Amino acid sequence: EEQGGPQAALEWLRPLELELRASDSGEAVSYELATLLARCELKAESVDSLLTLARSHPYPNGSMTDDAYFAASLFLEDLGRLDEAIAVLEEMLSPQEAAYNGSSYDRPRWPAAAYRLGVLQRDQKRDVDAAIRAFWRVYDRHRTSRVTDDALFEVARLEAGRGAEDKACAAIETLRTEN
Repeated sequence: EEQGGPQAALEWLRPLELELRASDSGEAVSYELATLLARCELKAESVDSLLTLARSHPYPNGSMTDDAYFAASLFLEDLGRLDEAIAVLEEMLSPQEAAYNGSSYDRPRWPAAAYRLGVLQRDQKRDVDAAIRAFWRVYDRHRTSRVTDDALFEVARLEAGRGAEDKACAAIETLRTEN
């Protein structure tokens, strides 16, 4: 790709991906091909490939599952397919299960995906209620994440923006005392 550009890389990688798809490297190669499609301005095809990959290597077995869902959501937003971008993130986050001692397994992309749901609801859908719910979800499910304080701050900002100072103060108090 560095030497011949993304289209040359795509022509080189397509047959290799077909050959390696069933191997131990297949998932990673398929992910690289799918993201390369987006760099070739084939974002709709990229989304289809990413979602096929994520669904054929579901949680907890796939090593690229969350990356594929997250990238697909980004490309769907670029394509103006916001409801689908949101649905893909929801699908990604749906398999969260309990672990020992009442906690849960938290995969690395989950907090960012949960936060991104709030951003999409706030900035693209202009749905303040849904954005607040999504940002609270970051706090509820990913308390130790680096984005949790950002999510609580966004709740406070949105609540203050609509005149709900008591709810804004409650979010700031949660941020102050628990993070």
